[in-house]
Amino acid sequence: MAENSMNEPGKPRLVPARPPALEHAGYLPRMPWRYLGAAALVLGLVLAFYGYRQNQKAAELRVSILQKYEGELAAPRARMSATRDKLNQLISGAAAHSGTDSIIAPNFKLSDLRAGSGLYLRIPLESAHDKQHIIDAAKLMEPDWIPSCLRLSPTTAREIYEVGEFLMPEFVANLANESVIKLRVRQDTMERRAQSDMDKLLTAAQSHWFMLVLQEGESRHDQPVRVFIWDLATQAPLLFARVQSQGIVLTSHILSQGVDPKSQPALGDRSRAAANDCSIAGSLKKLATSQAAR
Repeated sequence: MAENSMNEPGKPRLVPARPPALEHAGYLPRMPWRYLGAAALVLGLVLAFYGYRQNQKAAELRVSILQKYEGELAAPRARMSATRDKLNQLISGAAAHSGTDSIIAPNFKLSDLRAGSGLYLRIPLESAHDKQHIIDAAKLMEPDWIPSCLRLSPTTAREIYEVGEFLMPEFVANLANESVIKLRVRQDTMERRAQSDMDKLLTAAQSHWFMLVLQEGESRHDQPVRVFIWDLATQAPLLFARVQSQGIVLTSHILSQGVDPKSQPALGDRSRAAANDCSIAGSLKKLATSQAAR
């Protein structure tokens, strides 16, 4: 009966309430696509211009770096490259040396080295067979007391490999792929090194002799080391010895005077390292002296 009353003539038909369509909703403003499109276009132009300027700056920096590298630094580059090649050749040859008998050049005295400048390097034997491993090991070299115990003051060859890196071809090999920030850092490094380190590097490249210590194990104090000294002008070997800390010269049977280290009071790490390095140096002195006396 209720249904009939709802459909009586003359009365409006009841329709269920529905929300208005979204596209006709008065509380949702229409998107201003015209303005958004214009803003996006402006932003795109700004980014494009910024990218263009960055590429332009990068190109200018590359030209500037290469001009200095190939111009002003050409002569120092050639000298440093020749020095590193010579050292690498001597080091890899030493690593391949299979003999164990000590060698002393005729009339050679360790004290003669004090009259000229020298280079010194100590790296693991396992790192001395090829160029890249030599470079990596040289950059990790820590100071020791072996040269000073011989009363020698050589320049560490680590500087040739680490500080002198800005003179090597690898320094500019990847310029084309570097950003403006990296190029600026590279340019600053090159200019700073050229100003502050060039004289020291060129002096080191003119050294008269080269001493190399190859560690057979992880510690030069627990395993033998191989010591080589060359005349850099002729690349002639001046000395070779395989020695071990505590004064033992292997295969030469020379033992330095001293008491059992176990009977000595405990030393700090630095003091112990210095004592062991001076023990190696003492063995070299005895070897050189004994050969000179023959």
